[in-house]
Amino acid sequence: TFLATIYALFAFDLNLAIGSKATDPVIDYITFTVFAIFVVELILSLVFISGYIQFFFWLDIVATISLFFEIGFFLRITSNMAFANDLALAKAGRAAKAGARAGRIARILRL
Repeated sequence: TFLATIYALFAFDLNLAIGSKATDPVIDYITFTVFAIFVVELILSLVFISGYIQFFFWLDIVATISLFFEIGFFLRITSNMAFANDLALAKAGRAAKAGARAGRIARILRL
């Protein structure tokens, strides 16, 4: 999961900086795979680590959920919903993304 965490931290921004429109689907599918890895890790940690539902659980869940919104084909689905155009929700999403990055960095430190 270390490489998945590094990918989750930097891939989206690197794709914006040096990628092209043609690389977006590839990045989306890899990000979806990383999202699935994080979900499986979260479930396994809940099942097998006693006392996991504390600080790191909440960091992991926020980081995992925020990764969902970086997947292009999920973003296109949610953009058709009425609430996606709400400015307050967009600001909250940006704040959650910043918090999720902090959670991902904490995940690296924990490794």
